[in-house]
Amino acid sequence: MCFVIMCGLPSSGKSVVADFLLRDQQQANLIRPSDWMPENIDVLTPDAERDFRLECWKLAIEKTEEALTEITPDDCLILDCGNSKFRTLSHVIAEAQRRGHIVLLVFVDCKLATCMARAPKISKSVFEKYVADLKDSLPKYKKACDRFHVVRNNGTLDQLSDGVREIRCQNT
Repeated sequence: MCFVIMCGLPSSGKSVVADFLLRDQQQANLIRPSDWMPENIDVLTPDAERDFRLECWKLAIEKTEEALTEITPDDCLILDCGNSKFRTLSHVIAEAQRRGHIVLLVFVDCKLATCMARAPKISKSVFEKYVADLKDSLPKYKKACDRFHVVRNNGTLDQLSDGVREIRCQNT
């Protein structure tokens, strides 16, 4: 089984890449924090929305831990969220490897200005925090994960899908 960790800035294209990966797998499970978010989350106050999103993210990590114990060796599990902080996933990576799963980090590389233009509601300070966290975390992910793959998102779906086709989720 391959445990795929999506990683990147907000609006970098992680979910698009995860959807491409999902289509290529015989059996795949996809976990996204957004699966537990209501469609009208934007009616909440900014603090309440942030807290709700954090709880959804925590639930996604819990569901990922459960899935790692339950899925068959032929399955692929994809965790689709920013994953900008290595320390929050280090125990999940270790547990996946202990259970014999190949851990693949897929970093979706997209220019900061492009991500900010795609997500105008996200403040510049939030993006700057993600950049700082990723600078710290990516070397740690590269060392801890079995495989590390960069998908460059330069804005066209064709270029993006070409980069995704290079990703191998199989254990071989």
